[in-house]
Amino acid sequence: MLYVLILASITLILGIFQLFSAIRNRGSIIWGLLLVIVPLIFVFISAQSVIKTAHENNQSVANTSLSTKKSASLRDNKLEDISRASKSSSSQAQKALDVKKNLAKSFKTFGTLTYDADTKTYHVSPTDKDTKKVFKQLISNPDQVENSNFNDIEDKFVEVSKTLKKDLGSGYALELDQPDQTNKAMLIIKDGKTTYNMFS
Repeated sequence: MLYVLILASITLILGIFQLFSAIRNRGSIIWGLLLVIVPLIFVFISAQSVIKTAHENNQSVANTSLSTKKSASLRDNKLEDISRASKSSSSQAQKALDVKKNLAKSFKTFGTLTYDADTKTYHVSPTDKDTKKVFKQLISNPDQVENSNFNDIEDKFVEVSKTLKKDLGSGYALELDQPDQTNKAMLIIKDGKTTYNMFS
């Protein structure tokens, strides 16, 4: 749910950006309001879930630490190392797929999410018509970036990347692709740091 919270926050920022853009361009604000209200609901619900999960995890860690100490003394260290090594590779791949599912749900209103296991990269491709239009305007007029919320989007992507590093380890990247061009990035964040920003 932490991913949902972070990505709902990103979508909320994008919705605010869309709402201001619609107001400034004297367009319809219905879509902008929808992109503000729905993520706001998700932020509220997922924040409650994250708090509840954190509390439950603290209790389970306390309970399992005692049983882990007892069972660890009964195992042979060499067999435990072999078992851990074989489980870690399969569980790491499963974790990456689980993260993809959570991220895809969170980015549903913003765009599509794909995962490239070879490069350990999560690609976010905007599919919302208005968001694509705004990004295309920024690409054609980069001087407008300072007046937009693109830096806020970058900050939220950095937060998601830090969470990826915490949950999956180093080497995983989060990439925001240009509209209709999945092979060209606007933003690449890896291990919580911006490695590429087309506007910098």
